[in-house]
Amino acid sequence: MCIRDSHYTTDHVLDKFNFAFVTDCTGSMSPYIENTKNTINALVRKFSSDDTGACLFSFVGYRDHDAPSGANAKGSWSDVVNACPLQQAQNTIQFINTITADGGGDGPEAVVDGLNYAVNNLTWDSSSKKYLIHILDAPPHGKEFSHGYDDYPRGCPCGIPYADVLTRMKEQDITYIVIRCNNSVDSLRQMISIYNKHYGDFNTVSLNDAKQLEFKTLEIICKDI
Repeated sequence: MCIRDSHYTTDHVLDKFNFAFVTDCTGSMSPYIENTKNTINALVRKFSSDDTGACLFSFVGYRDHDAPSGANAKGSWSDVVNACPLQQAQNTIQFINTITADGGGDGPEAVVDGLNYAVNNLTWDSSSKKYLIHILDAPPHGKEFSHGYDDYPRGCPCGIPYADVLTRMKEQDITYIVIRCNNSVDSLRQMISIYNKHYGDFNTVSLNDAKQLEFKTLEIICKDI
């Protein structure tokens, strides 16, 4: 069953989980960054009796290439990604407290950088059930993803093939969940379609209120287990 939740049932129980929150941290996303902390606490309550390591969490924040840094961006943003390892919940929450939403000029953001870091740089536990929760309201760079203004219409300047990242995510048996925020259904439609072709089917949900993040995330995960 979904541990400590009688509403959803299944035939088996897992006792170890890895959760990575890959989050757009540009200017529009502040409420979702804040509510990620509530979601982490809720996952601990749901899947572990305490914060002892049965559930490990990472926060992988990304902004955009040429986004503000230094005095205009709290936290260590030496690159477009600012992340912590998979670790106990309270350590990750302390890390999120250093993050503020800032930057963003053109529509698309450094989506590929964030996903690549999570998939290829985090130390995922092969014996745990693995979830990557992607929280965003803007597509990746590249004209195949967006018809609006894009500083990098040929694709993300990181040069990382998004198809390789998605394939690697699937190979590692990481469950991909996409949380679309701030009325972004239309702007993310192409991304969802293209990513489906390389990863396969994955859960998506649209939120217009950051306070729904906790409930919707747990709902998806409980149904999946």
